Amino acid sequence: METRMETSVFKRALRVALALFMALYFAPGLIASPQKAYADATTSTNNTARVNDLTGLQSAIGNSSVGTIVVSKTISLTGSASIDGDGKTIQVAAPYADASGACASGATSGYSVFDISPGATVTLKNMTIYGGGTSDTAGGIVLGDSAILNADNVTIARSHRGLSIGSNAKASLANCNIVRNVCGYGAGVLCDGGTLVMNNCSLSENRSTSQGGGAIEIKSSGKFYANNTVIANNCSAEIGGAVNNYESNVYLMNCAVTGNVTTSAANAGGGIGNNAGSFYAVNSIFLDNKYIAGGNSTPVASDIGLYSS
Repeated sequence: METRMETSVFKRALRVALALFMALYFAPGLIASPQKAYADATTSTNNTARVNDLTGLQSAIGNSSVGTIVVSKTISLTGSASIDGDGKTIQVAAPYADASGACASGATSGYSVFDISPGATVTLKNMTIYGGGTSDTAGGIVLGDSAILNADNVTIARSHRGLSIGSNAKASLANCNIVRNVCGYGAGVLCDGGTLVMNNCSLSENRSTSQGGGAIEIKSSGKFYANNTVIANNCSAEIGGAVNNYESNVYLMNCAVTGNVTTSAANAGGGIGNNAGSFYAVNSIFLDNKYIAGGNSTPVASDIGLYSS
């Protein structure tokens, strides 16, 4: 009896500690509500500028007649940098996915929009990014080891992976959307030993075609903290229709995880696939996440899958 009582007290204490930690880490918020609907930001009424370096990019951003900026190669950011995109679209010449999120037909650009060098500190805001990529790391933004990214009001879409986070790097995103990216695994975000913090964001309609983590693959003892964030309608072929938590740590508070699908197995987790990691959720909604084998098979409810402990 004493052991059961001690276990119950420990669990209650753990829940309280987690709630206090998340409350301190994030500003208070209610249950997540969806961000603005994704739309192709390129319009025929805007001029297009073509640039190949940071100087050209900053000049194009300052030109009020330009709406879309095409980078001919990756923009490398070193040291400290801050870029306000003024609501413009910054993209590779041929994004990896089309506006619907399907892999683009024809040749696509095999490079990312931004590469943030190891140890650099970068702020990005008020922009839409369409990336390219043919390798594991190329896509929208590549964040090098021990680098820091602060992003506000940024949409990353149509990329061969939206965001890659290196070891000991930290990406803090507020009011951001990671949507309609495609990759073999970790289509929205790959967090490989780093930290991802999302506040008032959305991860939606990302698709992993061969492995797990439709929205996020987190591994190598990485950390993912989300508050007031929607994780919806993502799909993977393996563990975690939305999130593959591989030997890492996931903390959700005031979040909604809905409509995500895995085609692997029910224990792979349509919403969250916990693969030998630690997972905590406070005041969050899990709804209509499923395992669908394919064809005309009957969907099986699968909000959280314990793939491996």
